[in-house]
Amino acid sequence: AGEGPDVNFTTLRLLYYPPINNIDDIKTGQLRCGEHVDYGSITLLFQDENAGLQPHRVLVPDDDHVRCLERQSIAFFLHPDNDTVIECIDGSNKYPPITAAEDIAKRFAKTY
Repeated sequence: AGEGPDVNFTTLRLLYYPPINNIDDIKTGQLRCGEHVDYGSITLLFQDENAGLQPHRVLVPDDDHVRCLERQSIAFFLHPDNDTVIECIDGSNKYPPITAAEDIAKRFAKTY
């Protein structure tokens, strides 16, 4: 069996968020990472003891002490194999069948 993006786009990411030492650098309501959709079928998110990571976004901590700490997290994004056909499980064909590779290519094209 092959590995890597030729088979699927499953990814393990180590994420680093540097400390925010100057409160003046933050706008009201600002997020460290805005709302987004994770590609793939399953996302597992592991974070350090400092709160703030939420599914699909990363908050700026309210606590001054926590905001000045560096943060780390690990995200695992599980993707189906590229040749897997994705289709409606209810048989409705509301969305036409598409391979996982075609789906990720369309998503990347919209995002980038």
